Amino acid sequence: MNYQLFEKTLVKPIKKTNLLLTFHKQANASLSSGIIYTLYNKNDEIIKIGYAKNRNEFLSCIYKKGYNLVDKRFGTEREYKLLSITLKEIGYISNPKQSKFDYSSELINHLSLLGWPIGYFSKSRKKKYSILKKCF
Repeated sequence: MNYQLFEKTLVKPIKKTNLLLTFHKQANASLSSGIIYTLYNKNDEIIKIGYAKNRNEFLSCIYKKGYNLVDKRFGTEREYKLLSITLKEIGYISNPKQSKFDYSSELINHLSLLGWPIGYFSKSRKKKYSILKKCF
């Protein structure tokens, strides 16, 4: 039996696949789950999005400077970074460390389309769409 042919056709691709699978597992293991959230300040009409690694960090973010919690859910830091990059590409400019945005219905629409938790803002959007459907 020709062992070189055997190694070339079977063993090398299996080793390569195992190596890629190991890298994939390591990359996914580094993605720790945390809390992604949306805060709203009525006085300044500012929406703040964020990520917290644990509950204590999340609670300390909520009680700062008059922000009210709009919605939260479990998510990864990668989700938060991707959303920040996407909003920047769309044209929303914010301080990179604070992720504060001026409130607008377009921003709420974009956050909703991107799967970000928007809580009670989504209820007002549903009401508008139901009124429009009744008219047509």
